[in-house]
Amino acid sequence: AGQDPKTCLAVAIYHEARGENVFGQRAVASVVLQRSEVIGRWGDDVCSVIVPVQFSFLNKDGSFEPILEMEAWRKALVTAGHLLKLGPLPHMQKADHYHTDRVFPKWRHAMIEVRQIGDHIFYRDPSSRS
Repeated sequence: AGQDPKTCLAVAIYHEARGENVFGQRAVASVVLQRSEVIGRWGDDVCSVIVPVQFSFLNKDGSFEPILEMEAWRKALVTAGHLLKLGPLPHMQKADHYHTDRVFPKWRHAMIEVRQIGDHIFYRDPSSRS
């Protein structure tokens, strides 16, 4: 409780997509925001969507690797600030899942593939309602 949404979102952007361009970073942030709009499923705000270990960068205790790349952190903070104002991006078509193109999770078969941006493939869960 009392966590700053911008910081929570920036941590997710940094750890999940710092190697992507701004478009890819915004797409990852959009998934987090989209999840926060699906009432009662993942969490009702940005931090509660991220903290229950829904993303691979988090350890089981909710901790994460230190932020060492300061330029990438600054960009993540700027992107987080923009996306918190914009909300989920329309061109992401309500995508609420993603994975990198180096893994093949079983859950992807139940999803509607939206698009690939950089190393990330984005999906919409047909059972999600926002």
